[in-house]
Amino acid sequence: MRSTINVDGLQISYLSGGTENKKVVLLLHGWPQTSYSWRFVIPSLVNEGYHVIAPDLPGIGDSDIPTSFDKKHIAGIIHKTIQQLGFNDIYLVGHDWGASVAYSYAAQFPQETKLLALLDVPPVGEYLEKLPLLPRNNKALWWFAFHQEQYLPELLIAGKEKEYLTYFYLNSSFNKSVFDESTINEYCRTYSQKEKLSASLNYYRTVLQDIDDNKTILPMPVLTIGGEQGLGHLAYNITKTLAPDITNAIIPNCGHYIQEEQPAALANELLQFFKQSTYTPPL
Repeated sequence: MRSTINVDGLQISYLSGGTENKKVVLLLHGWPQTSYSWRFVIPSLVNEGYHVIAPDLPGIGDSDIPTSFDKKHIAGIIHKTIQQLGFNDIYLVGHDWGASVAYSYAAQFPQETKLLALLDVPPVGEYLEKLPLLPRNNKALWWFAFHQEQYLPELLIAGKEKEYLTYFYLNSSFNKSVFDESTINEYCRTYSQKEKLSASLNYYRTVLQDIDDNKTILPMPVLTIGGEQGLGHLAYNITKTLAPDITNAIIPNCGHYIQEEQPAALANELLQFFKQSTYTPPL
Protein backbone atom coordinates (compact mmCIF):
# COMPACT_ATOMS: atom_id res chain seq x y z
CA MET A 1 0.00 0.00 0.00
CA ARG A 2 1.33 3.44 -0.95
CA SER A 3 0.94 6.19 1.67
CA THR A 4 2.46 9.55 2.57
CA ILE A 5 3.33 11.10 5.92
CA ASN A 6 4.35 14.66 6.80
CA VAL A 7 7.74 14.73 8.52
CA ASP A 8 8.91 18.21 9.51
CA GLY A 9 7.12 19.69 6.53
CA LEU A 10 8.31 17.05 4.05
CA GLN A 11 5.89 14.64 2.45
CA ILE A 12 7.55 11.22 2.65
CA SER A 13 6.07 8.57 0.38
CA TYR A 14 6.32 4.95 1.46
CA LEU A 15 5.11 1.44 0.79
CA SER A 16 3.88 -0.65 3.69
CA GLY A 17 2.60 -4.14 4.15
CA GLY A 18 1.68 -6.62 6.84
CA THR A 19 -0.07 -6.41 10.17
CA GLU A 20 1.37 -3.76 12.46
CA ASN A 21 3.43 -5.49 15.15
CA LYS A 22 6.83 -5.36 16.82
CA LYS A 23 8.57 -7.12 13.92
CA VAL A 24 9.17 -4.09 11.71
CA VAL A 25 11.46 -4.22 8.68
CA LEU A 26 12.67 -0.94 7.16
CA LEU A 27 13.84 -1.22 3.53
CA LEU A 28 15.92 1.60 2.03
CA HIS A 29 16.52 1.70 -1.73
CA GLY A 30 19.42 3.11 -3.72
CA TRP A 31 20.13 5.01 -6.93
CA PRO A 32 18.65 5.05 -9.53
CA GLN A 33 15.69 3.28 -7.94
CA THR A 34 12.82 4.00 -5.55
CA SER A 35 10.80 2.02 -3.03
CA TYR A 36 9.27 0.31 -6.09
CA SER A 37 12.42 -1.83 -6.19
CA TRP A 38 11.21 -3.75 -3.12
CA ARG A 39 7.90 -4.84 -4.67
CA PHE A 40 8.98 -8.48 -5.00
CA VAL A 41 10.56 -8.73 -1.53
CA ILE A 42 7.82 -7.17 0.59
CA PRO A 43 5.28 -10.02 0.15
CA SER A 44 7.82 -12.64 1.27
CA LEU A 45 8.54 -10.73 4.48
CA VAL A 46 4.87 -10.03 5.12
CA ASN A 47 4.02 -13.71 4.70
CA GLU A 48 6.44 -14.48 7.55
CA GLY A 49 4.67 -12.09 9.92
CA TYR A 50 6.77 -8.94 9.49
CA HIS A 51 5.46 -5.42 9.08
CA VAL A 52 7.38 -3.74 6.26
CA ILE A 53 8.05 -0.05 5.61
CA ALA A 54 9.81 0.97 2.37
CA PRO A 55 10.06 4.75 1.90
CA ASP A 56 11.17 6.71 -1.11
CA LEU A 57 14.34 8.35 0.18
CA PRO A 58 13.94 12.12 0.69
CA GLY A 59 14.31 13.90 -2.63
CA ILE A 60 13.74 10.71 -4.64
CA GLY A 61 10.59 9.14 -6.06
CA ASP A 62 7.46 10.72 -4.63
CA SER A 63 9.13 12.06 -1.46
CA ASP A 64 9.75 15.78 -1.05
CA ILE A 65 13.20 17.31 -1.42
CA PRO A 66 15.09 18.01 1.84
CA THR A 67 17.44 20.90 2.57
CA SER A 68 20.51 18.70 3.07
CA PHE A 69 21.64 15.39 1.62
CA ASP A 70 24.39 14.17 3.92
CA LYS A 71 23.39 10.70 5.02
CA LYS A 72 23.33 11.63 8.69
CA HIS A 73 20.58 14.16 7.93
CA ILE A 74 18.72 11.80 5.60
CA ALA A 75 18.84 9.04 8.22
CA GLY A 76 17.41 11.49 10.75
CA ILE A 77 14.43 12.14 8.47
CA ILE A 78 13.85 8.40 8.05
CA HIS A 79 14.11 7.94 11.82
CA LYS A 80 11.46 10.60 12.42
CA THR A 81 9.30 8.90 9.80
CA ILE A 82 9.50 5.59 11.66
CA GLN A 83 8.78 7.30 14.98
CA GLN A 84 5.73 9.10 13.60
CA LEU A 85 4.44 5.81 12.24
CA GLY A 86 4.59 4.54 15.81
CA PHE A 87 7.55 2.18 15.60
CA ASN A 88 10.89 1.99 17.42
CA ASP A 89 12.98 -1.17 17.18
CA ILE A 90 13.50 -2.20 13.56
CA TYR A 91 15.24 -4.68 11.31
CA LEU A 92 17.10 -2.39 8.91
CA VAL A 93 18.00 -3.19 5.29
CA GLY A 94 19.72 -0.85 2.82
CA HIS A 95 20.82 -1.21 -0.79
CA ASP A 96 23.27 1.04 -2.65
CA TRP A 97 22.82 4.59 -1.27
CA GLY A 98 20.25 3.09 1.05
CA ALA A 99 23.11 1.13 2.62
CA SER A 100 24.90 4.35 3.58
CA VAL A 101 21.67 5.80 4.96
CA ALA A 102 21.05 2.56 6.85
CA TYR A 103 24.57 2.61 8.32
CA SER A 104 24.07 6.20 9.50
CA TYR A 105 20.68 5.28 10.99
CA ALA A 106 22.22 2.36 12.90
CA ALA A 107 25.16 4.51 14.04
CA GLN A 108 22.91 7.28 15.36
CA PHE A 109 20.16 5.08 16.79
CA PRO A 110 21.78 1.78 17.84
CA GLN A 111 19.27 1.32 20.64
CA GLU A 112 16.50 1.14 18.02
CA THR A 113 18.28 -1.02 15.44
CA LYS A 114 17.89 -4.75 16.01
CA LEU A 115 19.91 -5.86 13.00
CA LEU A 116 21.46 -4.29 9.91
CA ALA A 117 21.71 -5.76 6.41
CA LEU A 118 23.71 -3.99 3.69
CA LEU A 119 23.15 -5.04 0.09
CA ASP A 120 26.02 -5.10 -2.43
CA VAL A 121 27.50 -1.76 -1.34
CA PRO A 122 29.37 -0.76 1.85
CA PRO A 123 28.85 2.60 3.55
CA VAL A 124 30.91 5.30 1.87
CA GLY A 125 34.32 5.71 3.44
CA GLU A 126 37.94 6.65 2.85
CA TYR A 127 38.33 3.68 0.50
CA LEU A 128 36.64 5.80 -2.18
CA GLU A 129 39.54 8.23 -2.13
CA LYS A 130 41.93 5.36 -2.90
CA LEU A 131 40.16 3.94 -5.95
CA PRO A 132 42.37 3.97 -9.06
CA LEU A 133 41.37 6.18 -11.95
CA LEU A 134 42.10 3.42 -14.47
CA PRO A 135 41.72 0.02 -12.75
CA ARG A 136 42.99 -2.94 -14.75
CA ASN A 137 40.35 -5.45 -13.68
CA ASN A 138 37.21 -3.43 -13.04
CA LYS A 139 35.53 -0.44 -14.58
CA ALA A 140 36.16 2.84 -12.86
CA LEU A 141 33.25 4.30 -10.91
CA TRP A 142 33.23 7.26 -13.29
CA TRP A 143 29.70 8.34 -12.36
CA PHE A 144 30.68 8.73 -8.71
CA ALA A 145 32.91 11.67 -9.64
CA PHE A 146 30.67 12.89 -12.47
CA HIS A 147 27.60 13.14 -10.24
CA GLN A 148 29.52 15.25 -7.73
CA GLU A 149 29.96 18.02 -10.28
CA GLN A 150 27.53 20.90 -9.94
CA TYR A 151 25.10 21.57 -12.82
CA LEU A 152 27.07 19.69 -15.51
CA PRO A 153 25.38 16.29 -15.03
CA GLU A 154 21.91 17.84 -15.16
CA LEU A 155 22.88 19.79 -18.28
CA LEU A 156 24.12 16.72 -20.13
CA ILE A 157 21.41 14.31 -18.93
CA ALA A 158 18.45 16.64 -19.61
CA GLY A 159 16.13 15.17 -22.24
CA LYS A 160 17.99 11.85 -22.15
CA GLU A 161 17.10 10.71 -18.64
CA LYS A 162 15.68 7.39 -19.80
CA GLU A 163 18.70 6.54 -21.93
CA TYR A 164 21.07 7.55 -19.14
CA LEU A 165 19.35 5.56 -16.40
CA THR A 166 18.83 2.54 -18.64
CA TYR A 167 22.60 2.33 -19.02
CA PHE A 168 22.91 1.71 -15.27
CA TYR A 169 20.04 -0.77 -15.08
CA LEU A 170 21.47 -2.89 -17.87
CA ASN A 171 25.18 -2.39 -17.20
CA SER A 172 25.04 -3.29 -13.49
CA SER A 173 22.53 -6.14 -13.64
CA PHE A 174 22.99 -9.83 -14.42
CA ASN A 175 19.31 -10.64 -14.89
CA LYS A 176 18.65 -7.80 -17.29
CA SER A 177 15.13 -8.94 -18.15
CA VAL A 178 13.81 -7.58 -14.84
CA PHE A 179 14.31 -4.09 -16.24
CA ASP A 180 11.51 -4.20 -18.77
CA GLU A 181 9.90 -1.14 -20.30
CA SER A 182 7.30 -0.69 -17.58
CA THR A 183 9.88 -0.91 -14.78
CA ILE A 184 12.20 1.60 -16.41
CA ASN A 185 9.27 3.92 -17.11
CA GLU A 186 8.24 3.83 -13.44
CA TYR A 187 11.71 4.88 -12.32
CA CYS A 188 11.95 7.54 -15.03
CA ARG A 189 8.56 8.94 -14.01
CA THR A 190 10.23 10.87 -11.18
CA TYR A 191 13.93 10.77 -12.09
CA SER A 192 13.05 12.64 -15.30
CA GLN A 193 11.78 15.59 -13.28
CA LYS A 194 14.52 18.24 -13.24
CA GLU A 195 14.31 18.93 -9.50
CA LYS A 196 14.20 15.24 -8.60
CA LEU A 197 17.16 14.39 -10.81
CA SER A 198 19.21 17.12 -9.12
CA ALA A 199 18.08 15.96 -5.69
CA SER A 200 19.15 12.39 -6.43
CA LEU A 201 22.58 13.56 -7.61
CA ASN A 202 22.96 15.51 -4.38
CA TYR A 203 23.36 12.15 -2.63
CA TYR A 204 26.75 12.00 -4.38
CA ARG A 205 27.62 15.63 -3.75
CA THR A 206 27.74 15.17 0.02
CA VAL A 207 30.03 12.15 -0.05
CA LEU A 208 33.00 13.93 1.56
CA GLN A 209 30.85 14.84 4.55
CA ASP A 210 29.61 11.26 4.69
CA ILE A 211 33.19 9.96 4.75
CA ASP A 212 33.95 12.19 7.73
CA ASP A 213 30.79 11.02 9.51
CA ASN A 214 31.16 7.29 8.93
CA LYS A 215 33.51 6.36 11.77
CA THR A 216 31.14 4.72 14.27
CA ILE A 217 31.67 1.08 15.25
CA LEU A 218 28.32 -0.71 15.15
CA PRO A 219 27.28 -2.92 18.08
CA MET A 220 24.50 -4.85 16.35
CA PRO A 221 24.92 -7.90 14.09
CA VAL A 222 25.46 -6.91 10.47
CA LEU A 223 24.85 -9.00 7.37
CA THR A 224 26.36 -8.00 4.05
CA ILE A 225 24.83 -9.53 0.94
CA GLY A 226 26.58 -9.26 -2.41
CA GLY A 227 25.49 -10.18 -5.90
CA GLU A 228 27.81 -12.82 -7.36
CA GLN A 229 27.98 -10.77 -10.56
CA GLY A 230 27.68 -7.49 -8.68
CA LEU A 231 30.17 -6.23 -6.11
CA GLY A 232 30.44 -9.63 -4.46
CA HIS A 233 32.46 -9.55 -1.24
CA LEU A 234 33.22 -5.81 -1.38
CA ALA A 235 30.59 -4.76 1.15
CA TYR A 236 31.84 -7.36 3.63
CA ASN A 237 35.54 -6.62 3.15
CA ILE A 238 35.05 -2.91 3.83
CA THR A 239 32.25 -2.95 6.40
CA LYS A 240 34.01 -5.45 8.68
CA THR A 241 36.20 -2.60 9.97
CA LEU A 242 33.03 -0.92 11.28
CA ALA A 243 31.13 -3.99 12.46
CA PRO A 244 32.81 -6.62 14.67
CA ASP A 245 29.75 -8.91 14.49
CA ILE A 246 29.46 -9.32 10.73
CA THR A 247 28.62 -12.14 8.35
CA ASN A 248 28.47 -12.29 4.58
CA ALA A 249 26.30 -13.96 1.96
CA ILE A 250 26.60 -14.11 -1.81
CA ILE A 251 23.56 -14.42 -4.08
CA PRO A 252 24.36 -16.52 -7.19
CA ASN A 253 23.31 -15.43 -10.68
CA CYS A 254 22.79 -11.89 -9.50
CA GLY A 255 24.16 -8.49 -10.32
CA HIS A 256 23.93 -5.26 -8.35
CA TYR A 257 20.14 -4.93 -8.09
CA ILE A 258 19.63 -7.83 -5.72
CA GLN A 259 16.06 -7.07 -4.61
CA GLU A 260 14.83 -7.12 -8.20
CA GLU A 261 17.11 -9.73 -9.74
CA GLN A 262 16.85 -12.39 -7.02
CA PRO A 263 14.06 -11.34 -4.62
CA ALA A 264 13.28 -14.83 -3.32
CA ALA A 265 16.92 -15.61 -2.53
CA LEU A 266 17.32 -12.22 -0.86
CA ALA A 267 14.19 -12.70 1.24
CA ASN A 268 15.46 -16.11 2.37
CA GLU A 269 18.80 -14.64 3.47
CA LEU A 270 17.10 -11.81 5.35
CA LEU A 271 14.58 -14.06 7.08
CA GLN A 272 17.30 -16.46 8.18
CA PHE A 273 19.30 -13.53 9.55
CA PHE A 274 16.30 -12.10 11.40
CA LYS A 275 15.20 -15.40 12.91
CA GLN A 276 18.60 -16.66 14.04
CA SER A 277 19.69 -13.54 15.89
CA THR A 278 19.40 -13.33 19.67
CA TYR A 279 20.76 -9.77 19.83
CA THR A 280 18.97 -7.19 21.99
CA PRO A 281 19.73 -3.49 21.35
CA PRO A 282 21.20 -1.58 24.34
CA LEU A 283 18.80 0.60 26.30
